[in-house]
Amino acid sequence: MPSFAICLLLNFVPGVLSSHAADSSNPPSAEELANKAWGPDDSGATPNAAPTRSVYDTGEGVNGTIYAAVALADGSVVLGGEFNTVDTQPRSNLARILPDGTLDTAMFGKITDGVNGTVFALAVDAKGGLLVGGYFSEAQEKPRQNFVRYNPDGSLDQAFGGAEPPNGPNGRVFAIAIQPDGHLVIGGLFSEVGTAQRHNVAKLNPDGTVSGSQTAVSGVSGTVRSLAVLPNGAVVAGGMFEVVGSTARSIIGVQP
Repeated sequence: MPSFAICLLLNFVPGVLSSHAADSSNPPSAEELANKAWGPDDSGATPNAAPTRSVYDTGEGVNGTIYAAVALADGSVVLGGEFNTVDTQPRSNLARILPDGTLDTAMFGKITDGVNGTVFALAVDAKGGLLVGGYFSEAQEKPRQNFVRYNPDGSLDQAFGGAEPPNGPNGRVFAIAIQPDGHLVIGGLFSEVGTAQRHNVAKLNPDGTVSGSQTAVSGVSGTVRSLAVLPNGAVVAGGMFEVVGSTARSIIGVQP
């Protein structure tokens, strides 16, 4: 039996916890779904048009796994993971949910707008750009390697990372952090970013190019799964690894 991811919206009110999710014990019939999502109504909407219901309510949901979600300034949410439909609409591992819970038909609206592999990490930079990390070789049908940036309008930032794509890390990106000065830190399982040797954690300039200031993390010997930025700009990395010259395992602090 295929498994399906569930988008769950939790409303936190003092003394109240409520949610919207599909009731798997009493699913609606196909006819009920069709009438709710696709059928004509008094507004004159065209049958089989894009869904207008909230993805948080009863519906088809996401036909795969959601590994990351990030909120945008306008109240919408971007989902990333391993899936190719959201509420029956084609999506390629990325989807935007509008503030009212409906699926955005513009941003990532075509199957070719996303990436051709799994998304593990999402973040939003100071300019409103969407940073996407994972394990893929194309974004919007252009060669891009495991870490890309989308502009606020959903177009691919083709200058990000430099002029010679694919120029990203040569392995999976599991975590993204943004320092107060705009520099980026990525963590995962890789040995190079572009032509620069970086073992599983790398500091990048805001434009995605490799920062030359990184010196302390070349000895990380395993996978970095999580990153956190401290107020002074230092980054704490966690995962499953050892660090040359340290007795601590699976955690490291990287100074600004």
